[in-house]
Amino acid sequence: MGTVGWLARRHIRHRAVALTALALIAALGTAGTLVAAGAAQRTAGAYTAYRRHAEVSDVVINPSLVSSDIDRAIRALPGVISVTSDALLNGGVDHDVHPRTQAEIDADPTQILTRSSTDGRYLTMDRPALTQGRLPSGDHEALVTVELAKAEHIAIGDVLPFSFWSRRTELIGETGPLPPVGVEHVKVVGIATMPDEVLPDGLYPRQTLILSPDIGARYDCLPDQPPRDTSLEETILQMAPEACATSYRYYSIAVQGGDKGVTAVLEAFNAAAAKLTAELPQGLQDMQVGYTLVAKTTTAEEERRVERSTQPIVVALDVLALAAGAVTAFVVGLGLSRELLRAGDDQVMWWRLGLTRRERVPILALPVLAAVAAGLLAGAAGAWVLSPVGPVGNVRSIAPSPGREMAGQTWLVLVALAAVLIGIAVWSSWRSARRVGIPVPHPVSSAPRRLPRSGSPALIEGLRSAYRTRRGAGLVLASGGAAVAVFVAALVFGVSLTSLLATPRSYGWSWDVATIDNFGYGGIRLDAVRTTVEGRDDIARWTALGFSNSTTLDGDPVPSVLAFDTSSDVDIAVVQGRLPRADGEVALGARTAAERGIAVGDSVKVTGYEVPARSATVTGLVVLPALGPFRADRTAPGIGMLVPEAMLDREQLPQLVSFVGIGLRPGTDRAAAFASLRAEFATWDDSELTTFDLAGPIRPAEIIDARSMRVSPLLVGGLLVAGATIGLAIGIAMSVRARRRDLGVLRVLGFTGRQLRGSVLVQAVASVAGGVVVGVPVGVVVGRLAWQGFASRLGVVTEPSTPVLWIAVTAVGAIVVALAAAALPARSAARSNPSSLLLATGG
Repeated sequence: MGTVGWLARRHIRHRAVALTALALIAALGTAGTLVAAGAAQRTAGAYTAYRRHAEVSDVVINPSLVSSDIDRAIRALPGVISVTSDALLNGGVDHDVHPRTQAEIDADPTQILTRSSTDGRYLTMDRPALTQGRLPSGDHEALVTVELAKAEHIAIGDVLPFSFWSRRTELIGETGPLPPVGVEHVKVVGIATMPDEVLPDGLYPRQTLILSPDIGARYDCLPDQPPRDTSLEETILQMAPEACATSYRYYSIAVQGGDKGVTAVLEAFNAAAAKLTAELPQGLQDMQVGYTLVAKTTTAEEERRVERSTQPIVVALDVLALAAGAVTAFVVGLGLSRELLRAGDDQVMWWRLGLTRRERVPILALPVLAAVAAGLLAGAAGAWVLSPVGPVGNVRSIAPSPGREMAGQTWLVLVALAAVLIGIAVWSSWRSARRVGIPVPHPVSSAPRRLPRSGSPALIEGLRSAYRTRRGAGLVLASGGAAVAVFVAALVFGVSLTSLLATPRSYGWSWDVATIDNFGYGGIRLDAVRTTVEGRDDIARWTALGFSNSTTLDGDPVPSVLAFDTSSDVDIAVVQGRLPRADGEVALGARTAAERGIAVGDSVKVTGYEVPARSATVTGLVVLPALGPFRADRTAPGIGMLVPEAMLDREQLPQLVSFVGIGLRPGTDRAAAFASLRAEFATWDDSELTTFDLAGPIRPAEIIDARSMRVSPLLVGGLLVAGATIGLAIGIAMSVRARRRDLGVLRVLGFTGRQLRGSVLVQAVASVAGGVVVGVPVGVVVGRLAWQGFASRLGVVTEPSTPVLWIAVTAVGAIVVALAAAALPARSAARSNPSSLLLATGG
């Protein structure tokens, strides 16, 4: 073993430069693979980790009425482990502190959602994900959400004047100016993302402010429920004290069994709410006011929404990690093969010394194993440094400053990649050492038959050398092809993604301007809309839609868009089939259909509050816009159901229209048209409810996620291209070095230094050109397939793009890299004398 160890160490010293380059290639490839795998893992697990760390509850409910009676009933529900609550207060930042009318308070769509808890919500349960600062636990402190901080330019340390209004004036219908019941100055100590605000919402404002418990104790109230014989006026006075600013109360509940126990708790709440409602004063019952589940948010539903948004990204990153690992194994394997091939002369010496094959294998394997191991360790270290790249997308908001870590799936990927690379090294060493007798160090080359036989000698010899076997040509061709394929695939995917983001119709938004009424709960009059649009020559088409969260598909709730196709032009993009028009027809988002195994032409059962129960035929797969009611589940490009007007309950039709999208004629000034239409939007609802006017597309969470993921593929692709480029440069240098004997012969035969240099440059360019010829089509195919898979998971309608200009630039860049890599060897060959070249190879 002493002789074998000495020879192995000598071989390592003799091949130190080549082995270092091999280790660098392995390091870059390993880092790229682990960065992609780590980003996928951290993205997939971000919300679950946050939920556990922040102690997010299982369900949040709003019982509508606020009273100590419903409070006690909720806390005593069977299966409840713990309960905290917070009050939604009537108030807002008011720098002028002036009286406001109730109409002004109600109609302000940018009014801040002001919340405060006196029993620990946001401090011990449902803790926000802090971006800066800390939670508000002291006197006169506040935490603002990221959206509010951006909208109002609020920073840590700012002091905000905050006004509060009593809810009593709202209930008794006061119309005059209302003085605030209190004004407080609060100091901002934190900026954060709320547990239910992980996914972005460009449709409705989510500007939330959390006040410290001491402020909540002043303006929150929990009155007792009046006796049944109490008059309506007395009831209002008792349930809405004058100094009370509480509008609603939300209860955050942790239940036994977690997500599985939520249904039983909600059923128990409904029973308790019905019992207490029957005991309310008759005046409230006559007004059909009572305790009811106005809104509920289950963490399981939120987790599914987050998973639905991040799934395409996670899959894309996993595929990227797999591709990076495969390319790494391929390029490293080629480098190993070339390195072992160059050990042929040494094997002759070892054979002459009497070493057996079993003894020669470790001499060959130990150096390359050392290089591979060093590369794996360096790549793992690099991946650890770059690990804060993940999580990617919207879930980044709940991990704004992720630490460096490698765990779980990332370690498994590292072990798998190490096993593959080590296996390749051992197998290649065993195969290389299997020769018996003296190997031929310089076999006769087999140049392609169609190479030119006349013309420039430098050109002919360069082309012959480029395609000779066992002289580095395989490594150069493969490295060049791999580098080009990786880069072209990344280009195709990136340009396709850019095209999607620049084409709103692809992800469900087909309009130039739009309005949504009453927080998505209906109220727009179609006759008023028609009167407006028919009197304008700048409008080309318009679409009226409604929304439903009560519609079920084969018994499962599915967010739905209600299409008023007989009254308007429903402009919804179709992936497959056609839009539904008749009674008994619906269309589905592609992901909704795939998750349920439904195809175009299948029959399904549809029912709901707005849709009488019946069977329907699926006429198509469509791309639905990200629209729906406030704080409720919504449709997305591949999620949801489209229900035509013919399927709707005729009695409900007048109150269902919530959205109108308008397509302008080409050449119309969008800004001017939007400004003039805003005045009309407010007249379409007689109740003068709040409207949200939209001058641009609403991007769903999935599209925003896709936009934000571009950094990871670019980083991983850059590492792979760097590794492949290093392999390319090393391959060119090795192949030129292997030609030293031929170059010496050519110099003896009369080649000038310029001709030798030209021959080497031609060899490099020809080798890389072959890689370009192979790599470009492979990269285009891989990029298009990757994009099609990604787009199908998003449920969008878009074709992959082929950036011909950028591909041409890539090909030229590969040639430039080849010339740069060959410049030094070419100059060295041109300056060397024939005797040194021949002696260096034993000639």
